[in-house]
Amino acid sequence: MSKILHELQWKGNRLVVVAALGFAAWTSGCGTAREENFDRSNLFTQIAAQTNLNATSDVNNLQGKATYTGAAIANFGSFGGTADMTLTADFDAQAITGSMTSWEDLSPLTHILRGQVQLSNGAIANDGSFTSNMAGNIERNPLGLDDPSNQPILKVFNGSANGQIYDSVAGATASHLNGSFGGIDTGGGAIDGSFVAKR
Repeated sequence: MSKILHELQWKGNRLVVVAALGFAAWTSGCGTAREENFDRSNLFTQIAAQTNLNATSDVNNLQGKATYTGAAIANFGSFGGTADMTLTADFDAQAITGSMTSWEDLSPLTHILRGQVQLSNGAIANDGSFTSNMAGNIERNPLGLDDPSNQPILKVFNGSANGQIYDSVAGATASHLNGSFGGIDTGGGAIDGSFVAKR
C-alpha cells in the first residue's frame, strides 16, 4: 500500500485513478464482514474518474460554502485503513477544513479501527489548490480472543495535507477535489494517505 501512496504523492494527480484501482485490489478480498472497504474503493474510483485533471478550478469568484464528500485511504505504518471523507470549503474566506471518520481496517476480519483524522486551518488559493494542518489518532484493536502477541496499537500523529479543486469531466465548476496527507506519529513513524471527494 505505501508504495502506491508514495507514487501518488511524488508523481501527482495523474496517478489518482491508478491508486484507486490498487485500493480496490487491496480491499476486494475482505469478505462480507466489512463491505464498507469495498464500497469506498468503488467510490474512490468513481470520483477520480469524474474529475477533470486538466481543469483546475479558478475559485476567486466563487462565493459561499460547499461540502465535499468522498473516501480516504491511509497507511499507518504497520496497518492501513479506509474512511469516509468530508471537507467544507468556505470560498468567501478561502478556507477549508475536513475530517476522516468511520475508519475500517484493511484486514477487517481480524482488526477494527477507532479514531479520526482532522484537517484544520486550511487555505485555498485562487487556482483551487489548498493546504492545511493534519492531526489524528487511530487505535487498532484485534478481534476475537486475547492474544499477547497481538495487542492494541495507538497512533497519535500530526502533519499536513494538500490538494486541488477541479472541475468535473461533465463541466461542473469546482465540483471535485483530491489530495494527500502525511505526517509523523509520536513514535517517529511515517503516516501517509490520499483522498477524493465531490459536491
